[in-house]
Amino acid sequence: MSPEVVLCARQKAIEELPLVVNETIGIEGSGSGRFQRVHFGRDAFESIIEVNEENQGDLTTRILDASFKSLETALIHEGSQFDPITRERPGRKAHEVHTSASPQDRLAQLFNDPKWRPLVVRNPDGTYRMKNYLSDDATSKHVIAVGVTERTVRNYWGNSSYFMERHWPAAKRGVLHDNAIADKHRRSLIISEAYGPLLNRNWKDSDSAYKNEEGDVPPPPYIYLTVNATYYWALLEAARMAQMSGEVNLAKECMERASELKHLINTLFWSPKLEYFVPLIDGEDRQDEIVTDDPIDALWAEALEPKIAKAVISRLSQPDMLNVYGIRTRSSDSKMFAENGAEAYHNGPNWPRRTKQAAKGAEKYGYFAFARDLDERVFTLESIVGRKELVPIAKDGFTILTYEEDGEPAANDPQSWEVFGTIGRTAAIINRR
Repeated sequence: MSPEVVLCARQKAIEELPLVVNETIGIEGSGSGRFQRVHFGRDAFESIIEVNEENQGDLTTRILDASFKSLETALIHEGSQFDPITRERPGRKAHEVHTSASPQDRLAQLFNDPKWRPLVVRNPDGTYRMKNYLSDDATSKHVIAVGVTERTVRNYWGNSSYFMERHWPAAKRGVLHDNAIADKHRRSLIISEAYGPLLNRNWKDSDSAYKNEEGDVPPPPYIYLTVNATYYWALLEAARMAQMSGEVNLAKECMERASELKHLINTLFWSPKLEYFVPLIDGEDRQDEIVTDDPIDALWAEALEPKIAKAVISRLSQPDMLNVYGIRTRSSDSKMFAENGAEAYHNGPNWPRRTKQAAKGAEKYGYFAFARDLDERVFTLESIVGRKELVPIAKDGFTILTYEEDGEPAANDPQSWEVFGTIGRTAAIINRR
């Protein structure tokens, strides 16, 4: 990939920064459509992580400003009590916050949907708002976001003591939540129940993403590979920050949990039949034997043993997972693969940010040629469609389709984590050169 392509992709993403950073809430869900002026904790934290993992040079002050605003929003909406409807718990970070300034047609639609109505509040003036905590990886991603931002602050300004004083307590409360509440089985694993309007409590927030090859939904509760890979990374960041703060016992606990969790990730989720990772263990302690992109999170978190990382990269390289524009969310050889429509939400489309994360993970394990190949593919796609949240690619691996819900195009553009992911990924390429 030529330097001109990288610089062009970076410049376009930088130009879109004002569209996806709100002066009040920080990083918005999207710069267009139904998720404008909406705080998505998971989206914001992933954006912070991707962009702060790299030296951004003259762009650093703008990146830190966006990061600070989003982390302040996380503080405002941090869980402080137990709520069985919103799933708020002490220390847990909000997944989705809509206010009366958010797109009201979207909230009105949800208010009239029996599945979502319990979460939507109608204000006296007729406007709507909503808050929920329906993501089991938002809390751990917040911890990682605090950790990578702390490094940027320290490297850029030489001292991060004020930042730590402000944000480490919130990250600590999140770690304590995951250690004491989310680890229901006391196995150093986050256990995800199925409740509320969406079945899956990770970033694949849909009802169909994990259907087996017979089309059946695995019985809950779930132990997700993605959620636990993120939890592993959060434990490492928490141990480091606890050590910085003189909290030796917490640092030791987090390191011990991380060690145990890494072993479980490399054994519990490995399928000898598939010679690959399964995305979850179901409520009957069975592996969901389907081929998906979920191991990307484990690569990015460096939660894999080197030999297993090599096997994962090899499997992601196969044509049923890797098309000309990047990595699919599910194998195109799967019976559940779909080319368009709501059922395709996580059953095959390319989510460009996942390809960027896979490139980052591959680099961490030394697979630079594979990372460069992924960069070439994803930035080719981005040059055609912009920074969209998902892009269906037909089974032939070449034809770009339009994602639709109820017959209407629904892929937001620009999507915030795509903008930040591009800025992070292009910085990585430039810095390596």
